Amino acid sequence: MGIFLDALESWGAQQLDLQAVRDAAERFEEVIELHVGDRPTLQLVLDGLAPGAADRLEMSRKLAFRDNSGIYGVQARTRMALHVLAPNADDPGKLDLAMVRGYIGFRRLRPLVRWPMFQMRAWSTGDDQMMTHQRWEPIEASGNGQQTCLMPSFSSANLLEICTETTPEGIDIVAMPGPVGNFGAIDCIVGDMMRSAVSRYRSADDGTGELGAAITVPVETLVVDLVAHEDLAFALTPKVVVFGHVAPHGRPSGREDALTTLPIMDEVRELSGRPPAMATPRVPKYSDLVVQVCKWLGCPLDKMRAVRLEMKYPPLGANVVFRFELPDPPQMS
Repeated sequence: MGIFLDALESWGAQQLDLQAVRDAAERFEEVIELHVGDRPTLQLVLDGLAPGAADRLEMSRKLAFRDNSGIYGVQARTRMALHVLAPNADDPGKLDLAMVRGYIGFRRLRPLVRWPMFQMRAWSTGDDQMMTHQRWEPIEASGNGQQTCLMPSFSSANLLEICTETTPEGIDIVAMPGPVGNFGAIDCIVGDMMRSAVSRYRSADDGTGELGAAITVPVETLVVDLVAHEDLAFALTPKVVVFGHVAPHGRPSGREDALTTLPIMDEVRELSGRPPAMATPRVPKYSDLVVQVCKWLGCPLDKMRAVRLEMKYPPLGANVVFRFELPDPPQMS
């Protein structure tokens, strides 16, 4: 500012006007020092007050992506999550659920990094079979003789660098140490499904449906898709909630924990077409992936609708949740 004002003075600007600007600039610096300390901190404060929902905290999230990549030694271009919901053929009160998760362009920035890419966990609110029976089935045979949820057809060839480990809490899929940078970059896609996985209707103690994506790797872009049968319109207008940690499922709608909910208010958009146009440059062979999942579930694609969320630099450790209200069960006549 001083250089700018000196230049104006050399071109004949009035001293009274120049001094007024100098005084205002000095008062501004005093306000910064008093309230936040310095200009970089002021930028962080203003980043959290951005008027546009999609821009909220974007600068802070970008800085966090860069710094976390360096600290933890891993990063990825894209985190994808595909959820497919369809009515169960035998029980109209239940829904079949397929879930596909993946990291595209996952790479190490240090050679000896061993990193958990996915952590499979189950929740329930009572006698839900998601907890008691664990009847998840892999969507594609892994090809290594083991019953895993890795999908080789949509992953990189070097999946030997990926290890599946069973723990008391669930299943971890871990990237083992390997080459640094682009020459060691991999795409890793995992997918499984369950018949009659969840209730179609609300109950006395649970009126909310939730589907989410946990961010376990610093990533540039998150893509979350919900593909649902046209009869399940209630699921296609979800609210997006971003928790600052992996939150337990089953929270009643409207009772988000204000201490852990982040002010990131991105919204979903419906994908056009019947069948919906699913292709995205962020995920190779994505349309083929959706076709395979729907075929496996027995869902005709022309009966499906889809909504998508794209989020820049989702925070590491966050859980991005699609939340929607379940309908009341039909009245018995």
